[in-house]
Amino acid sequence: MTAAAELLALVSRVIADTTGNDLEEVVADALFEDDLGMSEHEIELVILKLNKKLGIHLRLKTVLEEEIETVGEFTQMIAEESELG
Repeated sequence: MTAAAELLALVSRVIADTTGNDLEEVVADALFEDDLGMSEHEIELVILKLNKKLGIHLRLKTVLEEEIETVGEFTQMIAEESELG
């Protein structure tokens, strides 16, 4: 499994655990609101959990400003944040 696939799997697991969605629903092209029914609060909880697990400092404000809407876009942002430290 590539690093990108591993990161997507981790992000998907955290989203599924936080929201109660089935893991099979949490795919790269799934929309936070339309497909997964996520609220801003749930997105923030996911960000906080991933910050702790990965040692990054992502903020909800940044995700909203960048208009991140899908699990894949979110995973890419996390990958970039991890690389920047």
